[in-house]
Amino acid sequence: VTRKRNQGVLAKQRATIERFFENDYIQLINADRFTIRMARDLIWSHISLRPYDALHLASAIRGKCSLMYTYDNGLLKFNGSVSGIQIVEPVWVGQLSLEEATEIPPPPAAEE
Repeated sequence: VTRKRNQGVLAKQRATIERFFENDYIQLINADRFTIRMARDLIWSHISLRPYDALHLASAIRGKCSLMYTYDNGLLKFNGSVSGIQIVEPVWVGQLSLEEATEIPPPPAAEE
């Protein structure tokens, strides 16, 4: 989810977002029955956990992640309290150049 409802995304932004999620450091976890049930159980045991946040945490648990980066205060307050996952804000060391900050590798070529 990248925008609030009824707010469009320009084609260039869409392509950038899609390429970003193809980076190797992003692990895709299917929102299958088991992940969804785990998210439900997390909501039941952590009453202030929002559904989307529960799904992110359940995905991190399924992916055996020990660390999750976010700027979401709703998730940050659960740091270490759900399956021992550290939930912290991203930290940048040094100054990124404009090219480093915006460079996203192109998607792999489609096989014909």
